[in-house]
Amino acid sequence: MLTINIDEIRNEVQPRLKKSKQNVLAAQKEASSIVEPPDFIIKGISKRWASTLSDIVSSIAWIEHELQQKADNFDAAEASNTNLATSLGTSGGTITVTSTYSSSSGGSVGSIGQTSQVNISSSNAGTGKNQTTTKDKIDKEEINKSEGNKGEGEVTTEGEVNKPNIDDTDKEENINNVETSENITFTSTDEFFDKLLAGTGSYGINSEAFKDLQELDPIEYDNMKDILINEYKLSETDSEELLNLIGQLTDSSYSSEVNAICSYFKNKPEEFEKIFGFPLYTKNADGELILNDNAILMDYYFWNNAYGENATLIEIQEDGTAILNKDAFENVQNANWQKLDAYLQWKSDKLSCVAGEICSNQESVLTDAEIKDALSTHLENSEELSINISATDLENAVPLYNTETGEVINNVAEGQWFKVTGTTENGVIVSSNGQKCEIKYEDLAENSKFTFISDVITMQKAIA
Repeated sequence: MLTINIDEIRNEVQPRLKKSKQNVLAAQKEASSIVEPPDFIIKGISKRWASTLSDIVSSIAWIEHELQQKADNFDAAEASNTNLATSLGTSGGTITVTSTYSSSSGGSVGSIGQTSQVNISSSNAGTGKNQTTTKDKIDKEEINKSEGNKGEGEVTTEGEVNKPNIDDTDKEENINNVETSENITFTSTDEFFDKLLAGTGSYGINSEAFKDLQELDPIEYDNMKDILINEYKLSETDSEELLNLIGQLTDSSYSSEVNAICSYFKNKPEEFEKIFGFPLYTKNADGELILNDNAILMDYYFWNNAYGENATLIEIQEDGTAILNKDAFENVQNANWQKLDAYLQWKSDKLSCVAGEICSNQESVLTDAEIKDALSTHLENSEELSINISATDLENAVPLYNTETGEVINNVAEGQWFKVTGTTENGVIVSSNGQKCEIKYEDLAENSKFTFISDVITMQKAIA
């Protein structure tokens, strides 16, 4: 009889694998920093060391994934086993549990297609009937996309979509199994962001997440750099420079637009992965479902500064490699709903974003009740709302209050975009770089110019 000690895997093996991975990543970083003298006999050996260590990290990550998958499968089998045993009672039936796993990698941004199932067959004495249950099946399916200058790439015979600057490399942050849409249901954006806040401490997307990322989370920093090097085809130096530039984001325009993407797809993770090529959700070391926010933000930032209108920061070469234009560091593109629309259409010609003005005080004064009534109608229709706000007196910026503590955590002078998630008796609830904030009606009325829009993402038809 085969006995699997799942607790030993989770409590002993997996933590040691994680520690080993951290150590190898540290070694890979040191190897990458070695500067070989000009007369060094074995040219490029430090780079080969770094590459080998990177491969070891990927191998460890895959082992972690396999162990997690097996543990989950045996948990599912045990639960199903118990249920079947209860139903069989004392009738003398037997239960046989088998577990199979297969995977196929490829596509864009390290996406992974996988099929995992637990087959439970039971035979009741004298009945000859069999029962089969399939669990956690996630298959990468063919996506039909047209060629063109939007960079969508072409569909291969296997149905894999090859994006520009993206190869068929599995990445650590994308190997975790995601939940199916049947298990993810959020009734509103506010509920969605509240769950993120409870689980990860971030109420929506934080565009400042890359600030000091190397010091605060070196593992995540190395993961992001690895994606830029291996999938977006930037050099190591340019990848570090780009991460530093992303870390200098101070306004909420990027987070506002990425929030709109995540809000739209919050209950459709499978469709998101088919279109974008990487998962909307991943799992952390504790097995908790978390938003893959850094990868989404980085992808949008890269596209906007490589393919977006007037983009000059990132130059794409004929061979598919990308080069950071050092003379364009001051020309980082901002984000707005028009650019979000272009980004979505680049991903799929079935996607688009259309914005419509809800209310504004640019030409007439609005009362608290008028603002609240206008927003409430659209929020009740589950529309995605945003606000552009600036102070009429730059020396008297508009304060944003933390909804939990009441403290002022941001002051808005020049125009910024924020994701709107709700209203209260006193003001408007927004997501400001991962914090749940309130803009009071009195501040909107007394010292601001604002425009509320409904930025509606639509898809012509569901992805097959």
